Amino acid sequence: MCNPAFVLAQAATTAGGALQGYEAQRKTARRQTVLIGHQTAASYRDIAKRRLEEREVTATNLANAQRQARLAVGAAATQAGEGGVAGNSVNALIGDVLAQEGRNIDAIRRGQEFRDSQLRRQEQGVALNASGQLLNLGSPSFPLSQILGAGFQAGASLTADANKKKNG
Repeated sequence: MCNPAFVLAQAATTAGGALQGYEAQRKTARRQTVLIGHQTAASYRDIAKRRLEEREVTATNLANAQRQARLAVGAAATQAGEGGVAGNSVNALIGDVLAQEGRNIDAIRRGQEFRDSQLRRQEQGVALNASGQLLNLGSPSFPLSQILGAGFQAGASLTADANKKKNG
């Protein structure tokens, strides 16, 4: 004959173990989710810092290009004045200097746009990586079938034992 207390204790132990395992998996998933969040935030901060640095470099390069063009225009005007040259020749020379300045500024801006585009792709990669990690992490499923199974098994054992006592 089965001891009802033993059968119920065994069912409770099985259900309790399933619940403990579920809770441990939930805590681990929560810790990993927080860790993924921290890693993602750190990556975004690094990208934002790099973006600021790139923009500072671009601003400096733009200022240098403009300064060099002003110096070149001044030098051309001074040399022309000292040489007694005036009119269309000087205007053409200054126009060439200003056109080169425009090309330099365009090149600097295109480079900045390219770097911005790269940084946006990096941000997208960080977001995709975090999403993938979270999807792979998943979430633990509640062990309902194990708990119900333990209860049904205990009930079946106790019912079988009661039927044996009745019939025999």
